[in-house]
Amino acid sequence: MPTTDLTFPNDINVSVQIGDIIYYSPTTTTGIHNTAGTIVELGYVISISGNTIVVNYQTGTILPTASDFIMFAKDRSANMSSLLGRNVLYIRGHHGE
Repeated sequence: MPTTDLTFPNDINVSVQIGDIIYYSPTTTTGIHNTAGTIVELGYVISISGNTIVVNYQTGTILPTASDFIMFAKDRSANMSSLLGRNVLYIRGHHGE
């Protein structure tokens, strides 16, 4: 499987772990508001180092751009402490390159 690096200008959410699922949403700016589009599953976190997350993704998946909003969810089978299953949390804004 191919991988991609997501590097952020700020600290990432401390809850991100290897095995979490990364999602992204394209954003557009209308006036002073940012609007998110369709949420796309990117893949699974395979490595975290500083402000960079390495994600395994399926061939053919469209990769996020620097202006897309990145978020993650806990894999329900790996994190059974949640009564609701997946918890979607934002990482912290947009990724850099």
